[in-house]
Amino acid sequence: MNIQGIQGDYSIPKGFVFAKFAGNDYFEELGDTDAVDITVEAERDERKDNRFGTAVTVDSQVTGINVSIAMTLMQMTNRNRALGVMGSLGYMTQEAATETVKLFEGAKAKQFYQLGAFNVIDAVVTDGAEVDPVVKVLGVDYTLDAPSGVFQPLTDGDFEVTFDQPAITNASKRLKAGIGGNPDIQCELLIVGNNTNGAKVHVTLWKVRLTPSGSRSYISESERGSVELEGTVMADDAKALAAGDKNEFAFGIEQTISDVVS
Repeated sequence: MNIQGIQGDYSIPKGFVFAKFAGNDYFEELGDTDAVDITVEAERDERKDNRFGTAVTVDSQVTGINVSIAMTLMQMTNRNRALGVMGSLGYMTQEAATETVKLFEGAKAKQFYQLGAFNVIDAVVTDGAEVDPVVKVLGVDYTLDAPSGVFQPLTDGDFEVTFDQPAITNASKRLKAGIGGNPDIQCELLIVGNNTNGAKVHVTLWKVRLTPSGSRSYISESERGSVELEGTVMADDAKALAAGDKNEFAFGIEQTISDVVS
């Protein structure tokens, strides 16, 4: 067959994913991503013509359109960690305090107790006696993980821990996200192609409601951590009209980036 087929246009898609969350006027990069997939599903009403000996389809009309997106985020940023547990992006705070006292009566050896503070410093541990308290020895009578505030007695008995705690402010950007705390995470998504060959895409989805689509692994033998997300894409009349057509661009728009600036 002497037909010359189309040439080129092969592509291994690569790119960036950005999200503008409710209340923000800027996009955040979601980092290194795997398998960013947009799925368009059509609901159809089909008519069978009964005038044939075996009824055949004579008409098929699209009665509904569903658009969804799925992606795997590979970098454990604060935002991505919050998305992975369907939580809002928030930050830890802690008031500075000195000589905070925590008493563990009848503590069990080799078990674990929380001091209720992070990054504890200048800890002094005794048996809690009001008269002539006995000072406990670190590594002999107890251990203490200062960053997490986890205390472990090494012998049975009473332990009184006196410690200082520093202030933790929003400026430190230490994540605090509720587990399953925000069922209404919405954003505008932007995908910017960066592949070497083939068309570089520029995709905007006006309104996406994101939820986790898989479990979040907190401990693994060897696999890298990741966050799996899925989202329902919703139509936006105003943005569709601004793009040129209410129906054509209801969910979003795909365009092509040119490397030539003119």
